[in-house]
Amino acid sequence: HAEHATLNGALGVLAMRRGQWEEAEKLTRLAVEGLECTLGPDHAETAKATERLAQIVKKRGRKDEARTLSARAREALRRLAAGSAVVSAWSAATVK
Repeated sequence: HAEHATLNGALGVLAMRRGQWEEAEKLTRLAVEGLECTLGPDHAETAKATERLAQIVKKRGRKDEARTLSARAREALRRLAAGSAVVSAWSAATVK
């Protein structure tokens, strides 16, 4: 459920702010998994949570994993933007 994923994400942010990095990672990872299942991997919220997870794992010293996660988030946003451009072009063409 998207609501559970959103709640896990919010709890992950709270754990981050408290410096509870292990808990923040666990909750944020659950949020990413839930968002991928409910909204899809190319949704803006999924990308945002994935980027937050990248920040957490970087803080925990796993820089290679952080780079991979960050690249995954950027690629999802790129695909999302490309899809929006296609929809906008199609809409403009059909209005004429």
